[in-house]
Amino acid sequence: MSSLRVDLAYAYADNHKDAVARALEELKGGLIAEGLDARVVRPTVSKVAPSNARPLQQILFSLELACHILLRRQPAKFLILVDIPTGLTLLLRVVSILRPTAPKIVNWALDLYRSQDLAMNGSTPKRNLRRFMEVASLKSAHEVVVIGSCMQEEVRSIAKRNSQIIPIWHADVTASTKSEIDLFRADLGLTSKLMMLYSGRAGQNHPLAGLVQSFAEAQNADIDLVVVGQGAKFDEASQLAQDLALKNCHFLPPVPFGDMGKLLRAADWHVASLAVEATGTCVPSKVYASMSVGRPILFLGSADSQAALDIASACAGLVADPTDVTSLRGVIERIASDSTLAGAMGASGQHFFRKNRTVSAGAAAWAGYLKQCESR
Repeated sequence: MSSLRVDLAYAYADNHKDAVARALEELKGGLIAEGLDARVVRPTVSKVAPSNARPLQQILFSLELACHILLRRQPAKFLILVDIPTGLTLLLRVVSILRPTAPKIVNWALDLYRSQDLAMNGSTPKRNLRRFMEVASLKSAHEVVVIGSCMQEEVRSIAKRNSQIIPIWHADVTASTKSEIDLFRADLGLTSKLMMLYSGRAGQNHPLAGLVQSFAEAQNADIDLVVVGQGAKFDEASQLAQDLALKNCHFLPPVPFGDMGKLLRAADWHVASLAVEATGTCVPSKVYASMSVGRPILFLGSADSQAALDIASACAGLVADPTDVTSLRGVIERIASDSTLAGAMGASGQHFFRKNRTVSAGAAAWAGYLKQCESR
């Protein structure tokens, strides 16, 4: 094993239902496979805080990490962290001044939450302060790693600094047999020729109402929309489908994690969504989950966003404005009428995934970058 030691930290690293926590574990395992000494700094004291007291948990974890930097007998060379709470990177950079051998702090910018909130919901003193702290953290880190070129441009714009692009990955999804998939679709009560799926949380930045409206207006389209998840935009789209009395739109609660493979494979097309205003602040990882199972993607968002760029590069799906119902209706009708489209785009996306978006590909990029930083 290499002498290059790397610590990884996230306030909710022990929550295995948390997508960021899973990504952290995958990165740790991948770095170890690459020969690095990688460990996750897990919350200890902060775990005694009530589960509904997230601010307290985050404050306690910040203090734990500060102690980790100051008191660890043999500090790591790098500390990779997700900036939660906002400003954590800045705090730890200040603390590290007290110890010359402190690790170099790498801000892993998976989402620019505060910039997104400001863009989506407008300016308030509270949002402006949070955005200020987010930018201060980006500026104060020794290194910043982002997950796409759009986010790199956003960081350059708001923090006036360079960053390294290491695309996000997705773990391979457990395979399912055709009989399991057929049974799963039957249990959902689907009788249409095609199934389009949105799965996961649909928060304020994941618009779906335009898609539901397009299903109401589409002509001769033998296709069902299935939305499995929760969130504000889930509720909004579900209510719209009820108001329109749509029989081709189905809204279901989240499935157990173990059934995710069957769910993803049961669909002929997948949907990912990101509000145009949020472009550059995050990348929907479900795009790569879809690619991993060989399913094409209908991406609702800006053509300039990272997800859209990857889909176009991979020839893995279609991109549409989430608010343009007329355009969306045409896309739905095209998908329903062209039986060859799904297979060709799904196969192309899966090829792109296996070459560029596996855990091992992401870990190799991280290992190479950290070794490069060590040699500076």
